[in-house]
Amino acid sequence: MNRRVGLIAAASCAAAGFAVVLFAAPRLTVLNEGFRLEYGWTALVGAGLGAVGAIALAALAQALPARGMAAFLAVIAVVLGVRRGTWQVGADGSALSARTLTESSRIAWPEVRQVHSDTEALQVTGFGDAAIRIGISGLRAHDRATLERTISRRVQESAPTAAR
Repeated sequence: MNRRVGLIAAASCAAAGFAVVLFAAPRLTVLNEGFRLEYGWTALVGAGLGAVGAIALAALAQALPARGMAAFLAVIAVVLGVRRGTWQVGADGSALSARTLTESSRIAWPEVRQVHSDTEALQVTGFGDAAIRIGISGLRAHDRATLERTISRRVQESAPTAAR
């Protein structure tokens, strides 16, 4: 195979993979008790495609700086894939929870003190410094409304009857 064709194919593979990872919106799954918000398998496939393309670029490139940059892109693709693959926000009958690779947060519905929403994020604050920030700018309008209604309903249901 011609080196130039291989470089173009590897660059196209890397670009397509990065596009899938960066433009994929979280998927909202409505459950009986609440919801689950996660990126799903498309982000992992996109990250894998981007990493394979970047590794192929590193293998085919002749200049050392180009190889270094392609290897760096491969590392970025893997990190993005792992971050998107491990990110999850969920709600059930007892609490709102968020999980990433390095941390996990959980706020029980009776402990919710404030819910603030703007165009970029929905922030739920509990006792002390407990807070969960949900990026909602990439969500479809219907999914965003479902998410906000579910959180609002759970907070209202958990409030004491005298406060209602």
